[in-house]
Amino acid sequence: MDGMTWKVEEKREHPRFACYEEVVITVNDQSYSGVMLNISNGGFFVLTHLPLSPGDSVEVSYFSRTRHDAITYDGTIVRRETSGIGIRI
Repeated sequence: MDGMTWKVEEKREHPRFACYEEVVITVNDQSYSGVMLNISNGGFFVLTHLPLSPGDSVEVSYFSRTRHDAITYDGTIVRRETSGIGIRI
């Protein structure tokens, strides 16, 4: 480089934090497993091969090792990737 500093602008509203939590995704009274890879105040990304699409409503539950408690969120799928789904809460 020529001494210039490049700043990458973060487009996310909330910072993400890496995690690895097993979750239960409930859709239409059916439960499935997945793995949460990151979390923020606005949502999270879950590894799953479920055929869900943006706009679908889900419930996500997991046991928080830091809070020592079960946590449940209602969310909406906002992004679908080959490896999983982005969920807004």
